[in-house]
Amino acid sequence: MVAKLKELEDKLWNSATALWGAIDPAKYKDIFLGIVFLKYLSDAFERRRNELLEETKNPNSELYCKMEEEREEIFIGHSTHIPPLIDDRVFNSNEDPIYRAFYSFDGEELLKETLASFWIYGHTHKSVNFTYGRVQLISNPIGYGIG
Repeated sequence: MVAKLKELEDKLWNSATALWGAIDPAKYKDIFLGIVFLKYLSDAFERRRNELLEETKNPNSELYCKMEEEREEIFIGHSTHIPPLIDDRVFNSNEDPIYRAFYSFDGEELLKETLASFWIYGHTHKSVNFTYGRVQLISNPIGYGIG
């Protein structure tokens, strides 16, 4: 196991050193932040998936599924450019109501009815990670310089 870990570390290090010649050091943060955000999404998805899987096994839960195939259908997600809510949890409190209305849509009914576990969106100036009903809403304003 230690030998395989060392081999993986060596491969990663060699890949990074190969990139150093091709990428301006000032651009490393762009690549690194994107990778970190993807890792965060992956971890959040796995955590939420496990929580929901446990709920699908509980006969007292509204998500209870008798069949294993039904359980797998719950683990889907949506992705949109703008958030599905006009809500203070999504926008900064000082943002203009017109801005809020223009850069979101009233998706409350969709959020209530969807089987999706996640709703991932962009185009906000605020980092977001909260659960609305049973859907986890996630956004990260990478590129806006605001968090």
